[in-house]
Amino acid sequence: GKTVLGLLPPGEARELLLRAGSGIIARPDDVEDIGRKLGELFQQHEQGITPAEPDWDFISQFALARQQEKLIQTLDFTIDTKG
Repeated sequence: GKTVLGLLPPGEARELLLRAGSGIIARPDDVEDIGRKLGELFQQHEQGITPAEPDWDFISQFALARQQEKLIQTLDFTIDTKG
């Protein structure tokens, strides 16, 4: 996986990125922190280091096929209970 630089305030999106293990977070209003994080990412890239450690089990729940399956189950349930 590739590392994502998330410019995110505290909240759900920030928590999702942290939980997924695929990102580095900086506050969107902190230019110095953004610069530091970009510098760290660049140095790690130059050294061949991948800082992200994705949680693939967590991430897989957002895959299209899984989302489609959930939608079908919901529709089947709705049809069965209304039918």
